[in-house]
Amino acid sequence: MKKFEIGKKYFMFSICDHNAIWRYEVIKKTAKMITLKDLSDGEIIRKKINVLEDEFCYPIGHYSMAPLLRSTREVQNEK
Repeated sequence: MKKFEIGKKYFMFSICDHNAIWRYEVIKKTAKMITLKDLSDGEIIRKKINVLEDEFCYPIGHYSMAPLLRSTREVQNEK
């Protein structure tokens, strides 16, 4: 099982538009909660960690087509 790691950056994209991409940095993490920094505007948010095969959370809300921030989608190369 892959887990979020402090200091690493992760991304997610919209289900409807793959050009809409959000990037977050993990600031703090416990077993059940994660604190994220939105890399576009610097906003700090705290969310519950969910687990199926890997860890994931809903940074912008939990609704029918909400994008997931998954621990498997780590930012590899910064541009």
